[in-house]
Amino acid sequence: MIHVLEPRYKLPSRTHFSEKVIPSLWKKVEDRVRKRLQTADSIAITTDSWTSRATENYVAVTAHFINSNWQVENYTLETKLFSDSHTAQNLASGLHDTVTSWQLERNGKGPAISTDNASNIVRAVKDSGLSPHVGCFAHTLNLATQRGLKVSQVDRLLGRVRRVVTFFHKSTSATSILKVMQEKLDLPNHKLLMDVPTSQKHPTVSLIHPLKEMLLRQLEVLPSDNMLVSDIKSAISNDLKQRYTDENILGFLLQASALDPRFKSLPYLDDRSRCAVYDNIQSAAELLQSDSSCQNVTVKSEPDETPTSSQASEATTIDVPVLPSLSTLGEGEPPLKVKKEN
Repeated sequence: MIHVLEPRYKLPSRTHFSEKVIPSLWKKVEDRVRKRLQTADSIAITTDSWTSRATENYVAVTAHFINSNWQVENYTLETKLFSDSHTAQNLASGLHDTVTSWQLERNGKGPAISTDNASNIVRAVKDSGLSPHVGCFAHTLNLATQRGLKVSQVDRLLGRVRRVVTFFHKSTSATSILKVMQEKLDLPNHKLLMDVPTSQKHPTVSLIHPLKEMLLRQLEVLPSDNMLVSDIKSAISNDLKQRYTDENILGFLLQASALDPRFKSLPYLDDRSRCAVYDNIQSAAELLQSDSSCQNVTVKSEPDETPTSSQASEATTIDVPVLPSLSTLGEGEPPLKVKKEN
């Protein structure tokens, strides 16, 4: 049709797009992202690997920062083919190259980083010197839940269910009979699905410690719990208790929670621990004020009104959802609601 309309016009070739148009667009986007990153005072990155349908492995790195208008900006910096073995050394080398090429260091320090809890990436981050390293809470919660599902009685039941589902997936005649029986019994026409361990919710860093404490309280074994429920609660609780216990990471999480208006009274801490968190924040603010590059920062001094345990409990209302409602976290009201005193 184009040849009829304009015989002299030649359609751009595949080579033209792959060697000229796409690289030109990529360069423009890269320059724009680099300019935006240069405006950030501090940057955090997240990284994860995934496998394509062609069984090729990729590692993606995304940068996050808060701009001058207090809006979060996110940029996927790289989605790189990673054909090497996923050893800690190779992953650390890749992280170092990314941080260097995108100039993500600030004040001689690498960016904060969040990853899953795989041992190779944990070691890679440590070798790279990136800090703080906060494990993905969604992945942590998923691991703890899977630990609860591995309780022998539950594991055996799930194994039987999976075998039934596998049978129907492999037999077209059985699937047809199931559909007919559903119609005869006036049941919805549902297909059998195999369970897939996954995680979807991604809480902010200030929510991690309050949410962990809320979950541990929910998972306390009650006298009315039967043996199966007690075993599941204990398995999940024991896994969660050992997460985020590193002194530096714990301090970082507590400071983030204290700076969040929803959790600033830190009602789940004792008086001594709460005061220590506030003191560390005050020291960090004073250090920031003394920095020659931050002379415009003003630290407001207020009377010492650090709440005691009783005051914190009176000033704070904690709405703790039951475990089945945890899937709704992040949608609507926060799980811990803080009401200010009048």
